[in-house]
Amino acid sequence: MKFGFNYVIIFTDLHLTANIKAAKVALKGKMGIYAIVCLVTGAVYIGSSIYLDVRLIDHFVENNTNEHLQSAIYKHGLDNFIFYVIEFVQDVLQLLVREQYYLDILFTTIPAALIYNFAKDATASRRGINHTEESKAKISEALKGNQRALGNLQS
Repeated sequence: MKFGFNYVIIFTDLHLTANIKAAKVALKGKMGIYAIVCLVTGAVYIGSSIYLDVRLIDHFVENNTNEHLQSAIYKHGLDNFIFYVIEFVQDVLQLLVREQYYLDILFTTIPAALIYNFAKDATASRRGINHTEESKAKISEALKGNQRALGNLQS
């Protein structure tokens, strides 16, 4: 199932322990943007992580992430969800810039009822992540540049 974004790698059948373990190994040490898609409803969650392997486990094993997503996993079953890596990112400061790019697309092209994300803003508060004032300023500047670039593409 294609959900509107290109992707670099896809993980399915994550209800199977062997597949979760294989995904964790494949993602170890990788940073990037990901999407989780429900096969039943087509609803999407977009996220980013500096540790994709850990984030995958947070979502699918620990079940301690986004409440909308966790409720849907409980309702539809883990076998009805796919984890897509949309983009690997090398620079931590670009991580939120790229996530924002995909969130902008998500919130302008998909009906709200099919979005698991609570926030439209990638810099919204995240559990356990505290940015320094310097990193906030850099992210803000990068996002401003990204918005200008998007505006130029749309013109």
